[in-house]
Amino acid sequence: MKKLATTAFVALGLLAAPTMASAATTAYANSTVSLRTGPDAGYPRVATLRAGTPLQVYGCINDWSWCDVSVGRDRGWVSAGHLDAYSRGHRVAVSRYGVGLGLPVIRFTFNSYWNDHYRYRTWYAQRNQWAGYRPPVQRIVVVKPQPRPVVVKPQVPGKGVMQHQSRQKNAPDRGNGSRKVAWRDPAGKSQQRTR
Repeated sequence: MKKLATTAFVALGLLAAPTMASAATTAYANSTVSLRTGPDAGYPRVATLRAGTPLQVYGCINDWSWCDVSVGRDRGWVSAGHLDAYSRGHRVAVSRYGVGLGLPVIRFTFNSYWNDHYRYRTWYAQRNQWAGYRPPVQRIVVVKPQPRPVVVKPQVPGKGVMQHQSRQKNAPDRGNGSRKVAWRDPAGKSQQRTR
């Protein structure tokens, strides 16, 4: 019974392997970029990829900043800002269109990732040093735009604010069609003029 269960488990694993491989999306490096052993520029470099290098993307971390990729026999992480893929005939940035490309959100688990992909690499002996590595926290500073200053136009001397009495419809007519107009100048002095 135990042998049957083991055989079934292995068979399921073999059936799932092609599915996982086919789930990868082809992308291209849009500039020269480093393939890293983890999702941060502080992790060791696996290789340097030239612009235009095709690679397989297996998924990205939840903020779409880094993606797990493979190039030939090398596996590692590339900053998503350096990856483009094709969607409906158009080249799009993986960092902006990862969801539309159908890329899964994945998690980086140091021990299992390094054990699966770097066991025979020279830097694997330093894994204890890198196991405790924590990428620096990036602080996002939001700068609110300053309110526009209120523009106060200077008043021309002698031309103050008209008083309410000068706007009356029944202002007394002086007989020659002119009216008396009163206002206060910017200094607050009363002014009068006949119009």
